[in-house]
Amino acid sequence: MTRRHLYHLAGLNPGLEPHPTDAQAHPRLRELLQQSAPCAAFVLSPCLDLLAANPPARAVLSPLGEHPNILRALLTRLPQSVFFTDRQAVADACLSALRENATHLPDDPGIQDIIAELADRSPGFTAMWQQTESAVPFRACACACAATVLHPVTGPLTLTYRSVGVPAAPGQRLVVGAPAPGSRDAEALTFLTAMTAPA
Repeated sequence: MTRRHLYHLAGLNPGLEPHPTDAQAHPRLRELLQQSAPCAAFVLSPCLDLLAANPPARAVLSPLGEHPNILRALLTRLPQSVFFTDRQAVADACLSALRENATHLPDDPGIQDIIAELADRSPGFTAMWQQTESAVPFRACACACAATVLHPVTGPLTLTYRSVGVPAAPGQRLVVGAPAPGSRDAEALTFLTAMTAPA
């Protein structure tokens, strides 16, 4: 039983910060992140903790909290109808990514912790996790995919996401979400970024 799982059994939440072993995004991914504006770009750890985000991504993901884990937010924190309009598709993609990371990084403590935590806290996690054993590997699904969020400031916001990793940081992924040029979504992302920028 992992330390994080013991915390949750005690009613505590150690998951507000990224796992210590994953707490730094790789410098190359940070460099790519900084070059991604005005798109929304963020870096995920092998256990899908948010390690870094540019201002547009921080604005888009702000309803998830300061240091979210994407799967934890999807499966334990968000009401069923809130934020992602196709919640199951996003959850499936995240579970496939976590499954691949668990296969290639079997001793990663962050991955072990989040699996144990979600098995305890999310009623549907175990069944969904078992289904990923026969799913198409995440790397084969790394083409662009669109996802829509219902943001409390802008309303529906659709971005097309792509992800990339670097060999020097196994399991870390830079995810970049771009709106269609000239669309309402592009205007909404620009507005949202400006609204949430530090004064």
